[in-house]
Formats: sequence, C-alpha cells, structure tokens
Amino acid sequence: MTRLAKISRVVISVAFIAAFLTVGHRAYLQAQEPAQDARAAGLARLVETKSCAGCDLAGLTFTDAMKLRGVDLAGAKLASASFYRDDLTNANFSDADLTKAVLSFANLTNANFGGANLDGANLAGSTGANIIGATTTEATVCPDGQHGPCR
Repeated sequence: MTRLAKISRVVISVAFIAAFLTVGHRAYLQAQEPAQDARAAGLARLVETKSCAGCDLAGLTFTDAMKLRGVDLAGAKLASASFYRDDLTNANFSDADLTKAVLSFANLTNANFGGANLDGANLAGSTGANIIGATTTEATVCPDGQHGPCR
C-alpha cells in the first residue's frame, strides 16, 4: 500500500469517527433536552413564585441574587446543587434530595430539613442550621466542618 493510500485511509477513518461522534453527541443532547427544559421551567417557577416543590433542579448553582429566603423546595431533587453563601432563611427543604449539595457558608436560620437527604452534602461554615430529622452520613460535612453523621 502506498503512503498516499495509507494517509487517505486514515483521513477517511477520522472523518467517519468524527461524523459518528457528531451524530451520537447530537442524539445525546436531544435526549437531555427534556430534562434541561424541565429544569429551566422549574427554575423560572422558583424565581417567580418562590416555590418549586418536587422540582428537579439537580446540579444547578443558585445565587443570593435569586432572593431565596423562604423558598419552598419540599421534595425537590437538588443533588449536587450549589447554594454557596446563599441566604436560605426560612427555606423548606423537607424531604428534598440534597445529596452532595453545597450549602457551605449559607444562612440556614429556621430552614426545614426534616426528611431531607444530606448524604455527602457540604454544610461547612453554614449558620443557623437545624438538620434534625435529615439524613446525614460520614460523607456529609457538618456546619462545624467535621464529617457526619451530624448532630
């Protein structure tokens, strides 16, 4: 096989792989669109009404500019969400999935965590946290910076 033939074969192979990955990536993105649309709708509802009980907002980053005081996120899916330094005074997180969520340095005064899953969540430096009734494990970082289960 000549050098030109080998180069042509490699170029064709690379082009085929690139086309395959593009089609595969497009299919993956299309499969993700309904979940992303649902998250966007849930986030819009939360900002507008301060309530999104049962919503799937997993992995999102929330900012204090969103005015989250008193929000109702009961039963919400908030795994890997970030509430870093947010003011969550009077927030309702009852029965929410906060697995691996970041709540460090957040104001959690009077927030309700009854029945919430805080496995692997980071609450280091948070203030006012009352996590009685929440599930914490050795993977949870408690408000005092120690690993759980938190008291």
